[in-house]
Amino acid sequence: MLNESDRTLEPLAGEAAPNAPANDLLFRLRTAVNEVFMIETEDTPSVSSPLPAASRLVASQITAVYTGQLLIDSEKAYEQLDARFVELNHIPTFSIENGRQVVRALKGRVVVKPRPWWPNLLLFVLTIFSLLYVGATSELGLD
Repeated sequence: MLNESDRTLEPLAGEAAPNAPANDLLFRLRTAVNEVFMIETEDTPSVSSPLPAASRLVASQITAVYTGQLLIDSEKAYEQLDARFVELNHIPTFSIENGRQVVRALKGRVVVKPRPWWPNLLLFVLTIFSLLYVGATSELGLD
């Protein structure tokens, strides 16, 4: 196909074999990214650099940074990559830095917990009663 790469996934220099447990997550992330992005460089940032506390918190969530070129449309690439990252408990982010396309893999996903419905009903009923009370007192002139 036109957008397919003829590259095979090999461990990067200094990495162990892809089936090694320590590199399994990085290998799986790279495999997912490689489906939609031609990877030129890969980085696994460290948070030991002197950064402000807020920046260190965000930087500590970055598992890998890939620089290269998208192989398909960015919306389709994000949908496909996000679907693959769900099982890895990561979120992809796309950006352009210094004129180069960058994909970051961030640890964790937002999980919305269901909330009970009854507080909303209670507040709605109280709103109706308060409106009726204000309307009745203004109509009767009890101000």
